[in-house]
Amino acid sequence: MNVEAEPLEILRHRTSVKWTQYPSEVLPLFVAEMDYPLAPGLSRVLHERIAASDSGYVGSPGELPAVFADFAERRWGWRPGLGGIRTTTDVSVAIVETLRQAIRPGDGVVITTPVYPPFVDFIAEAGGVVVDVPLLGATDRPSGYALDLDGIDRAFAAGARAMLLCHPHNPLGLIHPAEDLEAVAASAARHDVLVISDEIHAPLVHTGQSFTPFLSISDAARAQTVTVTSASKGFNLAGFKCALMIAESERTAALLDAMSFEVGARTSTRASPRSATTRSGSTARSPRSRPRASCWLLCWRRPCRTSATVRRARDSSPGSISAPSVGETTRPAGSWTRRRSPWYPASTSEQRAPASRASTWGARRRCWPRRSSGSR
Repeated sequence: MNVEAEPLEILRHRTSVKWTQYPSEVLPLFVAEMDYPLAPGLSRVLHERIAASDSGYVGSPGELPAVFADFAERRWGWRPGLGGIRTTTDVSVAIVETLRQAIRPGDGVVITTPVYPPFVDFIAEAGGVVVDVPLLGATDRPSGYALDLDGIDRAFAAGARAMLLCHPHNPLGLIHPAEDLEAVAASAARHDVLVISDEIHAPLVHTGQSFTPFLSISDAARAQTVTVTSASKGFNLAGFKCALMIAESERTAALLDAMSFEVGARTSTRASPRSATTRSGSTARSPRSRPRASCWLLCWRRPCRTSATVRRARDSSPGSISAPSVGETTRPAGSWTRRRSPWYPASTSEQRAPASRASTWGARRRCWPRRSSGSR
């Protein structure tokens, strides 16, 4: 399939920030937005929904969690449990809202520069403090960089409560190898740190490169991680506002459930299709229900073919990870509840109270536990 970028005279008619931020004599390269046309299937579905005047408020995520799980299994050999998948507007919101549940004002959050600059703003918005652990030079790696695993462990030991992992790493195109991810997960478990793995660029790895989802690495990763991702980069859909937050343990799923209802309710209606509902309340597919499928479902249902130079990469023999099915028996996939985080302080006085070394998530405190300076 031969796919070419749109001509410049057509691109300049777009109303996105890339084509309106600067004068016409400037060739904009400052934002990750493709110059290719949308895939035909995506364009068709969007036109169908507009023709049907289907522009109301968002409902439940519908099939989206299951379709993404199918995509992840085909592409990476990893199938997340449906009960731990939530939706929101974009990965930026997903990161900020997850940090708000996981840290207290003044807590340290590790980043690995050079990295996506807004990470610094996300941490500040959530009330955290940036702990910079720069990448190391590595001549044996294709990108020339690698995670400073010892530095990350020292930052965790010194009191950092969370880490923003950019995976694949933006702006370097660094695919973190599985052994590095295992070391990060083990260190996070040892020091009781939450890892937020931003995997928005995962569908765009180069031919010959192998991407490993962080949640597929180990039991420690599944216990300590919330993964955030979206079809916006791989399929050029940033303006349609939908991202996924994925948890693989009861503890991290409870963190997502403690968020405000509005975090999920603001997802684009184009991202949350619903099956036809019978009068008895059960769901059933009908010939007329299929057009309600959003363009996001099509992204995850089939391989990306929007660029002749960007191909999907897959392990030669990807292993299927049997991850815990978080909450599948107690709540519908992607549902949201209005309840307090089991770890978030109920009052300012409690927020400032020192944490006990014996504290456990959710069992004895209502916040992500804060260690004393001499702990571990």
